[in-house]
Amino acid sequence: MPSRAKYFSLALLVLVSLVFAGCQKKSVSLESVNTGVPETGLVIDVSGRNNGTATTTPGDVLYLKLSGKTGLRAQWNIVAPVSGDFMSLKNQQVTGLNQSNATTTFEWWFKIENKGTTQLQLDYQQLKPKKMINNFKLSIISQ
Repeated sequence: MPSRAKYFSLALLVLVSLVFAGCQKKSVSLESVNTGVPETGLVIDVSGRNNGTATTTPGDVLYLKLSGKTGLRAQWNIVAPVSGDFMSLKNQQVTGLNQSNATTTFEWWFKIENKGTTQLQLDYQQLKPKKMINNFKLSIISQ
């Protein structure tokens, strides 16, 4: 019968292998599986249009830049649309998140995929205790 030391060594070897396998850097592609319509080359900055409207065409890209305060332990969350094929998320970037007493910048690039209308809504929520601090709403019309 194998000794406890052999079982322990084997278990330790498996554990170390799993840890090293899990710590490998993996690249994540933000490219959508369904690329949809080709881009028009037009990027529309909607950052200053809270509670406003954006008129677009399929293939246009909407750029949205919002900010928050790092010390609040809060983040911007996309509330609507959460599904559908009207638009797709091309990219998202967050900067300044780990800096104390700084402004955190949240940026999104959305590609309009189809004609129609929708409401884009993002809420700025404190994580604990969960509390909404601010929101951004935009009506989007794609012709």
